[in-house]
Amino acid sequence: MYVEIKMRSTSHVWTYPAKLPILHLSNMKQVVKSAAIVLTLLSLSGVATAASFGFNVLVRAGLNTTGDWEVGMGLNSSGVPTVQAQMSPYFLDGSPQRFEIGYTAGTGTAYTRIFSGAAPSSTMTVNLSYSVPGATILAPSDYWTLPASSFYTSASVRPVPTSVSVQGMVITGNQVLNPLSLTASSNGITATNQNQSAPILFQAQANGDWQLSGNLTMTGLSAYTSSGAQRSQLQFGLTAQADPTPEPGTFALMGGTLGLILVGLRVKRKANC
Repeated sequence: MYVEIKMRSTSHVWTYPAKLPILHLSNMKQVVKSAAIVLTLLSLSGVATAASFGFNVLVRAGLNTTGDWEVGMGLNSSGVPTVQAQMSPYFLDGSPQRFEIGYTAGTGTAYTRIFSGAAPSSTMTVNLSYSVPGATILAPSDYWTLPASSFYTSASVRPVPTSVSVQGMVITGNQVLNPLSLTASSNGITATNQNQSAPILFQAQANGDWQLSGNLTMTGLSAYTSSGAQRSQLQFGLTAQADPTPEPGTFALMGGTLGLILVGLRVKRKANC
């Protein structure tokens, strides 16, 4: 009886070897231990998979005064952004404003832009850039992921109705996804928040760049309504994660080394019979 081992990436399947003897359970511990050593050596030698990298963005109500921020990128676990910007002029109340969030591969830089109106020709009021730590050059087959749990809108309960809505979101790259929308609101008594229902996977353009665009609308802001929302009481946030795939040479080396381990175990087993 034989078993076939397949190693898969996003665009290729490597199979090695074509046929191998099925292992007895008594040999499995040795295989696992040997494989762990192989992976460690590959990592130290620099031929292992490139590390993932990514960035996060938070757009929030903030304050219509100096001393606070409305757009932040590279937020740490305490919610403090590495870079931040104020809306100047401040958000409209109840009117859509175009936003663009994207990544420029040539410089390893992410950006967030917000405009004064819904049209792409509107005046840009925020243009925030962020150098992504650990950014590497991706292969055309590599994917970006927008995790569902960190792609959301949220609203806090206020004495007056408030809401934050993102509509008509489209990702441009090698493929254009269906428009997406998220809305969070408070009716003055309870709040309803919304996350993306599932992770979104997509590939960038041939040059590695991509952009998410749509319209952002906030209502019930304290700058226009007494006891309305401010700071983090209305939010739109997302995280974008790049997942480089292993190079084919890495899989070939891993497959060859593991194959030698399995052959060695087979020889050892025959010698002990």
